[in-house]
Amino acid sequence: MAKPTPKDVLFMQVALREDERGRGHVHPNPLVGAVLVSRGKVIARGGHLRFGGAHAEVNALKSLRSIPGRAVLYTTLEPCSHTGKTPPCTEWLLGKKIKTIVVGMKDPNPLVSGRGIHTLKKRGVHVSMSAIGDQCEYLNRDFKKWIQTMTPYVTVKAAQTLDGKIASATGASKWITGLQARNKAHLLRHEADAVLVGIGTVLKDNPR
Repeated sequence: MAKPTPKDVLFMQVALREDERGRGHVHPNPLVGAVLVSRGKVIARGGHLRFGGAHAEVNALKSLRSIPGRAVLYTTLEPCSHTGKTPPCTEWLLGKKIKTIVVGMKDPNPLVSGRGIHTLKKRGVHVSMSAIGDQCEYLNRDFKKWIQTMTPYVTVKAAQTLDGKIASATGASKWITGLQARNKAHLLRHEADAVLVGIGTVLKDNPR
């Protein structure tokens, strides 16, 4: 594989921003983003936005009437090669005559796991792996753990003061965090499939 250029890294980072648009909406599927580049410019972009919806590659390319012959597709996850809620992306991409694809990470799902890349290469598509695959894997760390171990990825959220306290001695305090931190907590809840709290929180705060 040729040494990646700064633009190659930049284009994959644009694709990573596209896959973030699906966060909290695509579970149990992974986050995926895709961009199409021609003559050094992004001409189309898209992400997997909701569970059961079109995949990132389809959302990125569906608005184009034609695809330039030397266009390069950057996708954060290996294109799927099996039929699920949607047809295989590999066959769809082959039909679009995409000749060069840069993949962020191999799909850890055993139903794919390299088969998508193999299918594309076998049919004459030049496929290479991104230099920032570690960033792609990090964004899908919860999906990767689940699909490989069938155990959940657990996030622990705790608000505490500098001296290690989570409430006043009387329990009368409401918030010890600022607006920015509370917004971040809501984002964490949005990303999760389930939220666990202690019985004390249930009885005292009646959280919804």
